Amino acid sequence: MSTLRIARLVAVKDLRIEWNSRVFVNQVLPFAGVTMVIFAFALDADSVLQRVAPGLVWLATMFSMLVLVQRAFAVETSDGALDALRVAGVDPRAIYLGKAVALGVQLLVLEVVLLFAAVILYGQTVPAGGGAAAQSRFLSMMQRGTPSASRRQHFSGLELHSDGSPATRTIRTPWGWGC
Repeated sequence: MSTLRIARLVAVKDLRIEWNSRVFVNQVLPFAGVTMVIFAFALDADSVLQRVAPGLVWLATMFSMLVLVQRAFAVETSDGALDALRVAGVDPRAIYLGKAVALGVQLLVLEVVLLFAAVILYGQTVPAGGGAAAQSRFLSMMQRGTPSASRRQHFSGLELHSDGSPATRTIRTPWGWGC
């Protein structure tokens, strides 16, 4: 069997186990929700909450993902299924890829739920062009964090104009090659 087919089978198996056990719905989502509510109570001031809300969403995501990753491997190791897969000659890369895909699907669902929670609890808005807006905010943040000695600035291989727009998209490697 090919690596991708085995990875797909492992991912489907992991998602089926999570669906049947309802750990995601009964433990992870409530934990993430309680984490978001605790953050809202801890940072009661609206100005502070508005500024740090994206970071709080990522913190809640990271805390919840720790539970998910631990669960994904605890199921395999408690009954010896992971050892059985390795003894059967299954490619370890396929196991890893399958588990990563299954966790990625769960992460996507978790992120959607947490974004809705941030909109409801923190009064946040999600821009329609979220990816482009996030990139421009990131670039402008990076520009503010670097010294403004000239009109063009350089930060980790990405040159920026003074308005934060990228001047080039060349990625410089430590060996001097440009990609």
